[in-house]
Amino acid sequence: DQRVDVFALGICGWELLTMERLFEAQNELLVLQKLQTKVVPPPSSVNPEVPAVLDRIVLKCLAKAPDERYRSARELYRDLN
Repeated sequence: DQRVDVFALGICGWELLTMERLFEAQNELLVLQKLQTKVVPPPSSVNPEVPAVLDRIVLKCLAKAPDERYRSARELYRDLN
């Protein structure tokens, strides 16, 4: 559903804010394992200039449980504004 798109936007946001890859690995299987197991650090732990509000928004996008993410990009948009 739409929450997978929100997750993908969360990855893009995290990487834009930190200028690092979030789920980098040697092959696709290892990337999939990281997607399932990695605890995502807040972007500000990599880039201290990231405000706490963006940490909260990005981490909500990247929640493991789909029900904990934004239900739509529109809901995400509202928080960003």
